[in-house]
Amino acid sequence: MTRVDRKTLKSYFVALMVMLVSFTELSDRAMAGTIVVVQLQNGRRMMGEVDSRTDEFELWLHSTEPSIAISSSVPWPQIAVARIAGGPDLRTDLRSRLRKLRSPIPVTTFQQVATRMESLRSPQLQRVVSLEIVPRLTNWDDDVEPDGFEVRVSPFTSEGTAAAVNGNITLRLLGRRLGTYERLESHAGFGLMSNGSNTREYSPRLNTTVYFELGRWNERLSAKNRTPSGYQLRLPFRDAHPEFDLDIALDGQLDARLSVDGQRIHETTLPVQLRAFSGLREELQLNRRMRYLPVE
Repeated sequence: MTRVDRKTLKSYFVALMVMLVSFTELSDRAMAGTIVVVQLQNGRRMMGEVDSRTDEFELWLHSTEPSIAISSSVPWPQIAVARIAGGPDLRTDLRSRLRKLRSPIPVTTFQQVATRMESLRSPQLQRVVSLEIVPRLTNWDDDVEPDGFEVRVSPFTSEGTAAAVNGNITLRLLGRRLGTYERLESHAGFGLMSNGSNTREYSPRLNTTVYFELGRWNERLSAKNRTPSGYQLRLPFRDAHPEFDLDIALDGQLDARLSVDGQRIHETTLPVQLRAFSGLREELQLNRRMRYLPVE
């Protein structure tokens, strides 16, 4: 058997100690960020990760959730027992053991808030400086009459391009119900105006015009739904339909109010015609109080 001198044994021992120390340091670093449960002398419990503010006087623990960090501290003499990551209870040498587990609050804790604030400033969600609406009477089913308005909504940037936005838009269609002095009523026998068999006159001049809201629509605008020209919306006629309620005047007004997330509110208004002009239909309305033939 080969005889090993003392110098060689000493070298082996030193190397072994260095390996043990390195392994201990790696284990301590691996345990950093683990959950520690602390039982206090008064029976209370504290739980969290050992915070970097822990020193020889106090133990600091912190707990984190997305965008939230909660910290608390306790003097070392008030600690009765501690437990690390489901391990056995520690009652002695707590300061040296727990101080090796110190770690700061992760910077990623508040990364979501920073990411959201950055998204509001990102080129994809540009800042709006003005609002434009372009309405058009449209029929989108299988009958003859228009069913409502299709509206192109364009939130413009300072460069004049349609912005991609996340927000809500409210559109209101306003109109007026004609007063009796504006209607042609059929009264046989007066003979003031005649077009053959039918006799008509202007009714007494009583101003009973009523201004009212024909419809209101609330829509959500999303950046992913933007087209090169803006957003396309449909506003169907609901309670009041100008093609059948002929006491509604021809001229109306469409108001829009856009609220963009993280930005100011933008408004615009535009005059609109509630019925498309047709010579035949105007004559039907005048003579028959209807705008469509029975065969339609």
